[in-house]
Amino acid sequence: MDSSGAPTVSGCGSRRSTTKPTSPGKLDQLVAGGQPANIGLKRNMIKECAEEAGIPRPLAERVEAVGAVTYALGTAAGFRPDVLFAFDLELPADFTPVNTDGEVAEFYLWPMDRVLDVLRDTEQFKFNCALIAIDFALRHGFIPPDDPDYVEIAHGLRGGAGFADW
Repeated sequence: MDSSGAPTVSGCGSRRSTTKPTSPGKLDQLVAGGQPANIGLKRNMIKECAEEAGIPRPLAERVEAVGAVTYALGTAAGFRPDVLFAFDLELPADFTPVNTDGEVAEFYLWPMDRVLDVLRDTEQFKFNCALIAIDFALRHGFIPPDDPDYVEIAHGLRGGAGFADW
């Protein structure tokens, strides 16, 4: 809560371990992970909450699916479309994440202004993690609809380049 009693929103995330083969040392979400074929999206997110940040199951079960972000990436192997499923989880003010799988160098809790500054002015975020952070900022009004780039950003996050045709 701020001094007026209004709820505050902060960006809680992690910095990837420098031993990770992909994007070592880059900023990441607090919890993320690949989607196995034999487990549902929410069940996988609850599992990842425990594995990546030590979030107890009763708290992790409050995670809310809030949408999806689509993008495509050109790689040496060819063109790769991808879908990132987004979840929100409100954490208690006294919660401290715990690195339980060795994939995190550190955790952070930043005011959203700082998150937006880092997104805009640096390349510290792993590229697809930046997309999820931007999606959060749009959904929660940190990038307001009157921002001159709002429509272009929103369209880009939702497969504006014909993702459904791939």
